[in-house]
Amino acid sequence: MTIFRFIAAKKTEHSIQIMCRVLEVSRSGYHAWAVRPPSARAIADEQLTGRIAVIHKESRKTYGSPRVHAELRLGRLKLRPHADMPAGAPAETRHSRWRFNPQG
Repeated sequence: MTIFRFIAAKKTEHSIQIMCRVLEVSRSGYHAWAVRPPSARAIADEQLTGRIAVIHKESRKTYGSPRVHAELRLGRLKLRPHADMPAGAPAETRHSRWRFNPQG
């Protein structure tokens, strides 16, 4: 959760002016954030979070992160490209922490 999201969530309980001062952020920065539309990445992350929740629920809440990731990789959801890769880059060029080694 970002500082601005925290301020937005707590603005009914506390003054925005006081929270901005205590959290050392500008009020103008908070208000600019509040009216800014969500970025493409934020929208994609929200969709991915929803899909993860569906997969977890469909597994009767038994799948952990490795199996949910495997479900996503099977193509049941189109993953957004890595931030460091061009949009049209083939999947084979992406680097992964987990590499298959046929020699064992």
